[in-house]
Amino acid sequence: MVPSPVAAAAALALPSLASILNASFTARDFTHCDTYYSLPRPPSLSDCVKALDHLPRGHVPVTWYNEELPEVPSEYVLPLVSTYRSCQIKIEMSGKFQQESPFQMKAPPDDLRAMAQLAIDRCVTREQLGGYATYGFKSLIDWITNPSTVFPGDLHLPPSITFFTATVWNYKPSLPDVEPGSQDEWSAVEIRRNLESAAERAPAGSRLRLDLQAREWYVYDSEQAIISRGEALENGYYWWSGPRHNRVTVTNSSTPQNVDTA
Repeated sequence: MVPSPVAAAAALALPSLASILNASFTARDFTHCDTYYSLPRPPSLSDCVKALDHLPRGHVPVTWYNEELPEVPSEYVLPLVSTYRSCQIKIEMSGKFQQESPFQMKAPPDDLRAMAQLAIDRCVTREQLGGYATYGFKSLIDWITNPSTVFPGDLHLPPSITFFTATVWNYKPSLPDVEPGSQDEWSAVEIRRNLESAAERAPAGSRLRLDLQAREWYVYDSEQAIISRGEALENGYYWWSGPRHNRVTVTNSSTPQNVDTA
């Protein structure tokens, strides 16, 4: 009899999900599994365990950099990639600021491993798909739902909302090297859902509710613009890119038009 994926995971002595979640993850962090990360076939669980084993370890926070510098050891430069046969694990920073500037973030290597393990557990083991997980997504959600911040404004997004993403996939050179924390539509969906929830908590008809709904609508436009990942890469669409064409993004109605609230 062929063992189930859960039994296979136990046989490979993977860390328990409870121990994974003891890392600094929050309810804002999420995983998303998709066939896009499973082409031409899903990554193998045993291959992902091997790839995970090659990631750095340590419980003490270290500084990670988004570009190579003469004084920085290469093992602390992101993206950090570990590949074994059908499974590639890619850990990187996600956010507009890190794309434009030399940037650094601190995190224990064990927490980044836990993020990758979470993607393996929820996507490869449970869904038999590839996918990605986030770490530190809360900083983005806290900022974009804060009434004292301005979004989209001039899109000078602060460095503090940068977070980590771990992609677990069967990568092939023919595939676009997508950065899902910024370019997968599901990241936009998660941001939009949090904005929708914040707007519903605001007083009906208040300026705060209208502002949050306008932000929700703007992110929805970004979501629609990046539905096709290939197009997103070619044209540089991200969750913060907004409408594909000039549109009015403020409404006086109680719910922004064209926003999928299902």
